[in-house]
Amino acid sequence: MIKNHSSNIWKHLISPILGFLVIFYVWISLNVHAKILGAAWILIGIIYYIILKFILKRKPEELNV
Repeated sequence: MIKNHSSNIWKHLISPILGFLVIFYVWISLNVHAKILGAAWILIGIIYYIILKFILKRKPEELNV
């Protein structure tokens, strides 16, 4: 639920776009083996989430920020 409308273009548009561009550049610059390892790590995380959520019927931990 959005409480206050913010028109801060830096916070909501420019900063996320710059972050995406940096991560995209790092990703395309990685070695093939690093990309494979990263994809495998993400896949392990997704499988772990599915096991917790659907097989063991547990709620994943929530992040309180």
